[in-house]
Amino acid sequence: MRKPLAALLVVAMLLSGCGTSSAGNGDFTQKPVQDNKQFMFTPIEDAVFTMMYEPRANSGSKQAFGLSMPDGIDSDWAQDTEFDANFTIFDAKTKKTQAIVRVQTAPADLAAYYKTENPTEIQEQMIAKFFTTDDYHKGLRGNIVDDFGYQLAIDWSGIALKGWRAFYMEFVDEGSKNHALRFYMCNDKLDKDFYAIEIRADLPMGDEALIEKYRSIIFSMREFEA
Repeated sequence: MRKPLAALLVVAMLLSGCGTSSAGNGDFTQKPVQDNKQFMFTPIEDAVFTMMYEPRANSGSKQAFGLSMPDGIDSDWAQDTEFDANFTIFDAKTKKTQAIVRVQTAPADLAAYYKTENPTEIQEQMIAKFFTTDDYHKGLRGNIVDDFGYQLAIDWSGIALKGWRAFYMEFVDEGSKNHALRFYMCNDKLDKDFYAIEIRADLPMGDEALIEKYRSIIFSMREFEA
């Protein structure tokens, strides 16, 4: 199962004094700063454990990312679907889901999956099924602002770091009193190496302590080999 493996890996890394892997030295992600659109990797000092988010079981990718879980917050694997590995983050006492994490990867054998070896046809089908970072950001922002009229609180986009592109967004729905946090990171490769991770948190509007806790979770991200 994914969670016990995650815990064992984290304990092993702590005992061996390891930091991050190839993205490492604490500079992989950086907390968003509005003027230069940077992300800062910020460990949670009192984290109970680090949850590993791995691709689906039959994925060719071995890339994984970890998020630190503070006291009172837990996370577990939910299910694998055709392209996605899905996880939940939830209140440890009430078990109420407050966020989801989705790790998306493409078919390892594109020709077999799409039933063609024509690269143009494969690319067309990839574009129809998967999203680059900029395309996803554009579509999500359009939904939030133009279609639903939600109040956009934070919108950092166009972030590029170590071969990855990402955006981070927060918006408020006055009707449902929901404060939403959205993070998406992708390598933008529309081929068999496509890899994306998405974090979606939906929290009570005005609960600043909980909102800040989830910001800290998102920006505790670190890279591992699964």
